[in-house]
Amino acid sequence: MARLAGILEPDRIQLNTVARPPAEKNALAVDPATMQSLATLFGNRAEVISDLPDLGNSTAFVAGEGTILGLLRRRPCTIQDVSRGLGIPAAEATKRLAILEREGVVAMGRSAGRVYYVPSRSGKHSVNRQ
Repeated sequence: MARLAGILEPDRIQLNTVARPPAEKNALAVDPATMQSLATLFGNRAEVISDLPDLGNSTAFVAGEGTILGLLRRRPCTIQDVSRGLGIPAAEATKRLAILEREGVVAMGRSAGRVYYVPSRSGKHSVNRQ
């Protein structure tokens, strides 16, 4: 891949690894040191990325049920993932997720020591219920 990237000469190369419960059970995360080592194979255009970008804590956008569910349908999310992904304060994400969980719309679970939320009626993603 690094050889092909050298031929294609992209402006930027981003390397990522599993950060949330994956859809494929055999997908495993690569440790940060190994990711940095792999990035060096691609030269100075490569960067290791992880999680979602920080979009700030703007309160101008109010995340409704549909917006949050849309995010959770794509992948299981922590409170921080919802906060950053939708550009809302973590306190707002916590409040909205608690309401959705009480209503039975989302389910909370744990994976790798972290708390994740998923749509409760979705069989696509699952986390260990605890």
